[in-house]
Amino acid sequence: MNVKVLVTGTDGISNKPGYSVIKSLSEVENGHLRLVAVDYNPFSGGFYCKYVSAHYVCPPPTIGNNGTGMTSFTWSRENPRYVSCLMDIVRHEKPDVIIPTLSMEIPTFSRHKSQFRALGASIEVPDEDKVAIANDKMLVFSFMNDLLICQPDTHAIRSAKELQLRLRKVKLPAVVKSRRHGACVVRTVNEAKFAYRLFSELWGEAPLLQEYVEGTTYCVASVSSRGSVTAAVAMRKLARDPQGAATAAATVNAPRLIEMNSQISRALDWSGGMETEWILGRDKEFRLLEINSRFPCWVYLTARSGLNLPWILVRQTLGYHDKQGSYRSGVAFVRNVLDIPLGVEKLITRRAPTIDADNLVPRFAFAPWTGK
Repeated sequence: MNVKVLVTGTDGISNKPGYSVIKSLSEVENGHLRLVAVDYNPFSGGFYCKYVSAHYVCPPPTIGNNGTGMTSFTWSRENPRYVSCLMDIVRHEKPDVIIPTLSMEIPTFSRHKSQFRALGASIEVPDEDKVAIANDKMLVFSFMNDLLICQPDTHAIRSAKELQLRLRKVKLPAVVKSRRHGACVVRTVNEAKFAYRLFSELWGEAPLLQEYVEGTTYCVASVSSRGSVTAAVAMRKLARDPQGAATAAATVNAPRLIEMNSQISRALDWSGGMETEWILGRDKEFRLLEINSRFPCWVYLTARSGLNLPWILVRQTLGYHDKQGSYRSGVAFVRNVLDIPLGVEKLITRRAPTIDADNLVPRFAFAPWTGK
């Protein structure tokens, strides 16, 4: 099977999942895969690895209120230059399959999936209204309450006054988190106020105050088609970075978690890759922490444990619905940073072929795209 796969979000240094997807696909035997990397960072590690045959710098998927996408953030305002850039890349490269790996770009691919398919590129993503739920932690909380999925108690905080009132009832430590991305544990009232201001100013919307649950964190990565889970792998986090991403983890046999993940997939009528994150409290109850609308950055662990989820997604996207086996528990990883030595001239010359220079590459190789 000769297949070309375009993967986005390939900068592994910042915990984007695309590089792990590329590594997973590179280990497919007799797959005859050609991999294309796309990222808005001109220094994306995926551009310089040995696994890709082509790479492209694109504009950021979203833009902020100031129009630059650099000093303010939004997940709701699509960058039209990103869409036109991706369309140009697809016309030029003619990939068989597209795997988007960034949460902020999944809504864009869902919105435009028929246009990508019209260009001959197959893509498996959920419907836009389901992505909107998964990408909003408050909507997730409401939706899962209706499903009777256990979660930490969560409240939207719309003002500093409301925060003070809630803190009289919520035990510290607690968690202040954005509805979109980012969270921090707060142990004092002043820390809670600071986190509230930080997330309010960063995202321009009310952050959340959540009950803090002490316990062990687990994650499930899965591939689904119209709500039916094709394959899933569960892991336990052994170590985390300051942002909460796993830096060491091991696969576990967790049928209860796999079933709850399947329940969520069915309720959302999910298609494509997904991650659910859970915490096992001292009361031995699993509580859902969040849903990610794409593969996790640890997805390479699934390939090493016997269920290569990115490859399963590729085959599913192409119409092959294979019966999947099981994965091995006890397979672990420790995240490391690999430097890629190369001459500086390669940094300058290893850029996208010029299809439309205004859309595909930054004006200077060393300057991030600024929207100008």
